[in-house]
Amino acid sequence: MASLFRILFFAPLAVIVILLAVANRTPVQVAFDPVTSDGAYTFTMPLFVALIGALMVGILFGGVSVWLGQGKHRRAARAAIREAEQAKAEVERLKALIPPATRIEGSSSLPATMIR
Repeated sequence: MASLFRILFFAPLAVIVILLAVANRTPVQVAFDPVTSDGAYTFTMPLFVALIGALMVGILFGGVSVWLGQGKHRRAARAAIREAEQAKAEVERLKALIPPATRIEGSSSLPATMIR
């Protein structure tokens, strides 16, 4: 089912990108130095290459900024996992302290003789 949705999404997207590339083959100059006009950092490329390149750079920068912004949530999740593992280890350690004769298997509560 997921592959069907993937095809239904990416097939029209591929057609749109191909149509964009065919319709925008005109060469354009892209300058990366707006101050000087000597052309040292000027490149000539088809318009669709500049458009798709700008789109890819924007997606990359957006992904990196989201990843950096969610760092605190990933850190909190790692801390919660560590805390849960420590609690599980403590439960196992406390279960080992209960003598086998008074331990009730399958029960999560202590026998009445162990309650103070």
